[in-house]
Amino acid sequence: MATRLTIVDGNNNDKDNVRVYMVKGEKGGATWGQIDGVVSDQTDINTVIDSKIETELANFEHLDYRVVDAVPTPATAEEGVRYLYKPSGATAYNEYILIDGVIYMIGTTEDVDLTDYYTKTDVDDIKDDILKHVTRDAITARMSTGYVFTSLSEQKMNLTTAVTTMGSKITLSNGKIVIGSGISKIRINAQVRIVLPLKTGSYSTNYGLNVILKKNSSEILINQDTYDQKKAIQYQRTANISPAIISVSQGDEFELFVRAQKDDIVTAGANETYVTVEAIEYE
Repeated sequence: MATRLTIVDGNNNDKDNVRVYMVKGEKGGATWGQIDGVVSDQTDINTVIDSKIETELANFEHLDYRVVDAVPTPATAEEGVRYLYKPSGATAYNEYILIDGVIYMIGTTEDVDLTDYYTKTDVDDIKDDILKHVTRDAITARMSTGYVFTSLSEQKMNLTTAVTTMGSKITLSNGKIVIGSGISKIRINAQVRIVLPLKTGSYSTNYGLNVILKKNSSEILINQDTYDQKKAIQYQRTANISPAIISVSQGDEFELFVRAQKDDIVTAGANETYVTVEAIEYE
């Protein structure tokens, strides 16, 4: 049963006298019934319409389900009824409905197989794993003031400036890079800018330095470079420790040292001397 409202001018286009009608019925068989008497203004029209809608909703025929032994035909089916039919050997019902004189299958009562579906817990775990790889913690810290070696010695390269940072779990404190909570592995590398002195007299053709990374005061990575200084010029180059993966815990500290192998003047240059640490695995 289709129902709709219509507003009809009740007196030769006289807008001050309007009647409101309710149209009911099937296609081609509508019947008309006046809702109320003549109304004089928009407020009255709204009141009449609101009241009638409430009445019609109260009398509305709710959707009906029926279990049947065969799929109904358009001739036997009723509008507003959902028919449930279980085919032979099936465990669930197919659902049919009549729409504009045609029977349509609109679904089934079979339980959805969720075997291959992710649960909320699965999705949360995946999200956390992605965030661990996307939102990384990292730092590059450099030495701001150079150091001059005047004797055989090992000197700490005092890292004073965090050039770049990501996240908040890797920090710079008192010349050391400190690991925060939740990090289990890092990638670390270092560079030292070396300036050898100008040679005017006799000198050795071999000159070496050790670049050392220490974890909690213990040496973990060492690079020994030997320089062949054959010309009486000031000689500059960089000594590097290649990237390495190190297991860490909260509170671990990393420091950079240079050890001179010859009693001579060597400068560890500022700004181009640095350590980079990046978290690559989280707990």
